Amino acid sequence: MVEDGALRIPPEFRALVVGLLMYEGGPDAVPPQLHDTLADVARQAYAAHSELVHGTPTPPRSVDVVIGKPASIGVAVGTG
Repeated sequence: MVEDGALRIPPEFRALVVGLLMYEGGPDAVPPQLHDTLADVARQAYAAHSELVHGTPTPPRSVDVVIGKPASIGVAVGTG
């Protein structure tokens, strides 16, 4: 099932997606064969993408973002 989904990702985005998964969930977030094959390229792809999008190769992880409460990082959402 995971392999079927992975094959649907266009080849030019696979390293980026693996890098995102590893950044958010750690090395165990991807199957070992993907990690062993793509780890270095995936980290580089995600860091380069993050630099373009966020201005840093290490943006806040999703668990660090607070929605609905003022925080030093993340997004504050109004209630009205």
